[in-house]
Order: sequence, then C-alpha cells, then structure tokens
Amino acid sequence: MIDVKTPLTLVLILALSFEAAKGIPNTNLTQVLCNGAQYFKDDPFAINLAYVLAELVSTTPSRHGYDYHNISPYPNAFAYGHACCLQQQQHYYYFSNHTRL
Repeated sequence: MIDVKTPLTLVLILALSFEAAKGIPNTNLTQVLCNGAQYFKDDPFAINLAYVLAELVSTTPSRHGYDYHNISPYPNAFAYGHACCLQQQQHYYYFSNHTRL
C-alpha cells in the first residue's frame, strides 16, 4: 500500500514554504544623495522634488526590475530622481536642482 501521509506532508511543507517567501517589501530609506540645499515649502524646486519623491516611492515597487527614473513635469525647476530596489535593500537617489529662469 502507498503511504498517503508522506506525499501529503511534502505538499504541505512546499505550500507553506512558498507562503513564507512572500512578505511585505522593506520600504525603509537606506541612502539619500542630495545637494544639501534648503528649500521652503512653496519653492518651485521643493514642489518638484516632492512630486518626484512621491512618484519614486509609489512606482518603483511595481516596476519590473524595481528600477525607476523620474523627472518632474514642471519646467520652472526640474528635479530628477532614481530609485532601485535590490533584494532586501532599497536605494533612492534624488538629484539635481536645475532651475529654468
């Protein structure tokens, strides 16, 4: 007779191991590279930077390869950004404050 418990146990272990591999992504910020300048709330660059940061955080986890580049849509003070998530680490790079006069 075939022992039904052994295959059933193996199937259960495999099913649980795949479920354990799923998890909540680690969205903690590990590194920020900026120019160190201060910007006020209504400053055009601060508005653009806030837009870019929000897009990077919301879009990067759903992108294939977890790699996303972005530029602000407003031409008065461009902000650029790059975010990538590699395995358990996430890296966000925000740079540039080109202002168009």
